[in-house]
Amino acid sequence: MPGAATMEAAVEFMTTGSDQTGNCGTIMLNVGGTMHQVKWDTIDKFPKSRLQKLRYATTEAEILALCDSFSLQTREFYFDRSPRIFENILGLYRKGELHLTESVCPRDFLGELDYWGLSALHLEPCCAYTLQRASWLLPIVDQG
Repeated sequence: MPGAATMEAAVEFMTTGSDQTGNCGTIMLNVGGTMHQVKWDTIDKFPKSRLQKLRYATTEAEILALCDSFSLQTREFYFDRSPRIFENILGLYRKGELHLTESVCPRDFLGELDYWGLSALHLEPCCAYTLQRASWLLPIVDQG
């Protein structure tokens, strides 16, 4: 794991929005083995989301509380999550539209939204109806 000097460099590249290597403020998100190059500006569209909190994390412990692993050399953050559902979540960041993937369990989809710190209220009307209808058919799960 990185040392103190490396963490200072991490904070610098995570909060400035650009760096000396010409990456224009981009990072690599490895979600379940699928790589995504994303601009910090894109991540900033949803304050209080997991990814936006990651941008402003200043310690190794804060970073590891938000992702499963990271490499400052490759500017990569790893999340052991569903890459299929994340495609839709990344679509929300990039296009401002959140759609439900066909044949995804509504409970799994809502769980992923919760993990990433996003709300189902961002769903487009076409998919909000589908999710609501599918939720009516699910058995009630006792969490207690």
